[in-house]
Amino acid sequence: MTRAASSLIRGDFGAAIVFHPLIVLISLQAFGAWVWYLLRRKDRVEPMSQRTLVVILATTGVALVLVWVVRLMSGTLPAV
Repeated sequence: MTRAASSLIRGDFGAAIVFHPLIVLISLQAFGAWVWYLLRRKDRVEPMSQRTLVVILATTGVALVLVWVVRLMSGTLPAV
């Protein structure tokens, strides 16, 4: 994930996706959380419900595990 994020920051989207297919999703979620936090501090948005947060985090966690399992089974995990 770190190599994918580094590639994404440098603008190499192809390499980022090769390193980790979910890097764009995770990056968008991190950016969205940051924006939501800033808006929340200024009371421009309501607090996020516990259920919404759990659904987002659980879905992301399941997606991460599924990608790892598929890449492990197919032999496409990048070398460390």
